[in-house]
Amino acid sequence: YFAALGLVVSAGIGCGLLVGLGNSFLSLVLFLIYLGGILVVFDNLFYFRFGSGCI
Repeated sequence: YFAALGLVVSAGIGCGLLVGLGNSFLSLVLFLIYLGGILVVFDNLFYFRFGSGCI
C-alpha cells in the first residue's frame, strides 16, 4: 500500500507542477484518469477481502 500511496503522491506533485505552469485543466484530467486506474486495480483486492454480498 505504501507503493500505491507513493504513486498517488507523485502524481499529485506532477499535477501540481502542471498547475503551476498554467495547465490546470490538463492536470485535473490526468489526475482523475490516474486515480480511476488505481481504483480499478485495487478494487479486486477489496472484492476478495470483503466479499460481494453488500451490493
